Amino acid sequence: MSANLKTAALTGFWDLSVEQPSLGGLLVLRQELEMLAESRRADSIDLIVNGHEPSFLHDALRSTFRWNIREGSDLADSWPPSSERTSSGFTYGSFARVLRLWKQTSLRPRLRWPESLLTATQKKIAPWLPLISVHLKWTSPFRPEKSNAEPQEWRSFFAANAKRRFLVLGDESPREATSGLKNVTLAHELGLSLAEQLCSVTLSQGFLGMSSSFCQCAIFSRIPYAVFKHPSHHAHEMTVELGESEDWAFAETRQKMWLTRATADKLQEALDLLL
Repeated sequence: MSANLKTAALTGFWDLSVEQPSLGGLLVLRQELEMLAESRRADSIDLIVNGHEPSFLHDALRSTFRWNIREGSDLADSWPPSSERTSSGFTYGSFARVLRLWKQTSLRPRLRWPESLLTATQKKIAPWLPLISVHLKWTSPFRPEKSNAEPQEWRSFFAANAKRRFLVLGDESPREATSGLKNVTLAHELGLSLAEQLCSVTLSQGFLGMSSSFCQCAIFSRIPYAVFKHPSHHAHEMTVELGESEDWAFAETRQKMWLTRATADKLQEALDLLL
């Protein structure tokens, strides 16, 4: 693209006074801004952060777009619009804006990872390829109703698929789900940085996991995935955004969002779907 066709940088606003910073919410905001940048032919994005920068900020924004990050207050034309951020029930993790941008621009949401990052990640995970990337949400109060993993269900599933290789992302997974299983490795055992873990999803055969943080990397990609969310978790929001469907409106074949418990049987059904 010639330089004279490019527009000025657009500005995003991450207001940490609205809600606690979350990796998943930041990845959704990143996707929104990158869709806007692509539609406007911008090659850089300014992000204003209102609050203390979380440790995962820079890793989550490794991209083919140039991101310029600074602290500050809101600007009149920043994204998301202030009218939305000040409305009741606003959350950065909502897919409503991604869905709206997809309808407006016809651009499928795709997180863009730099080639250098993909190459470095490929080298580290090469001995385990081909693999299925996995994320097991495991946060207090550790209840399934909050879309936390059920350790024994996942362990039974992993054990039943001993010839498959699984890479568990993040640092929160329950040990009882993976301990002693030779076909399961943890990301930190391969020395993967957070940025490498995030982009490793796109290098996988598919993704299985709970609806939290890392799943955004699968949802905003071309790879097959099955993301599980407990039917009582954010039930109203999911009805509004997903409707009666089991996939997002922009999803491709073998990309599913299942509002059900991730039991061993359902996980096996999902794996068969992915492969």
